[in-house]
Amino acid sequence: MVTQPPANFGHLRRQIEQLRMEAQSRISNLKPSECLNRIEEHVKQISLWVNELPEAQKRQPYGIEAIIRLAKLSGRYSPSPSHQQVATALRRIGFKQIRSWKKNYRNKRLWVWRRDLYV
Repeated sequence: MVTQPPANFGHLRRQIEQLRMEAQSRISNLKPSECLNRIEEHVKQISLWVNELPEAQKRQPYGIEAIIRLAKLSGRYSPSPSHQQVATALRRIGFKQIRSWKKNYRNKRLWVWRRDLYV
């Protein structure tokens, strides 16, 4: 025999509201993300590296691997950091992403420091 759903859905609404309140309490208890802390560390390290560069080198485009190597960035669990976190840090500092279609760059993404955007 098949049971029919109750005609009144009040108990379901109460259950959904209770689950929603539990989810909100879990979200409010979360600590700041470790990912954001790593990005802030990358921002500091890249800023120090950029400040040490002469003006001619600041205008030069860099690949993300070169920036990781030159700024001496490291990951949390591996020797190299996440490219996504480094890209976020570069955007916060004032780098602009470009793509070079030249033969020697082979359609590579490059980063150029745009100080005039963030001064």
